[in-house]
Amino acid sequence: MWEVVSRASPTLGLRDAAMPIMEDLHGIVGQHIQLGVLEGDEVLFIERLTAPGAVINYTRVAGRLPLHASSSGLLLLAHAPSAQQERTIAGQLKVFTARTISTPSELRAALAEVRRQGYAFLAGHIHPDATGIAVPVRDPGGNVVAALAIVLPNDDAARSRIAVLQAASAAVSRAMEYLAPPLR
Repeated sequence: MWEVVSRASPTLGLRDAAMPIMEDLHGIVGQHIQLGVLEGDEVLFIERLTAPGAVINYTRVAGRLPLHASSSGLLLLAHAPSAQQERTIAGQLKVFTARTISTPSELRAALAEVRRQGYAFLAGHIHPDATGIAVPVRDPGGNVVAALAIVLPNDDAARSRIAVLQAASAAVSRAMEYLAPPLR
């Protein structure tokens, strides 16, 4: 069923554009690489690469997580319409760990920080041993259409991966330009 749905999915072009770049990024970081899109009030993971011995990661292809708790979800929510942001802020914020965003004020501050810095960095929000970092993938019009993320050990070296993740995201965004229909 997943195969049939994925072949008819509007995310197919996105996945095709991202996959070679995700594979290169995976070779560099040796940890989980994932691609997520906004689907209702959750992030839907349309691709994931992993490695033996990589840090724990609860996501899987076709899996979902709440927007406020994962780096991909938070990044996508920061760029979502304000009505969706307000709905999420007012809703139940599921707690996974002591570090998970759990109050409306924390979520508002986190969304502002993501928009200010251009990426989401969540250390220990889903699992105490894991850090998620997500950056935007943009369509030719500059709209955020996906989140490219890495999940790696929750340690002092995690921030050193932001630049390579941003470079990979820029490459996926450029590849998306070639998939867009010509302007008339």
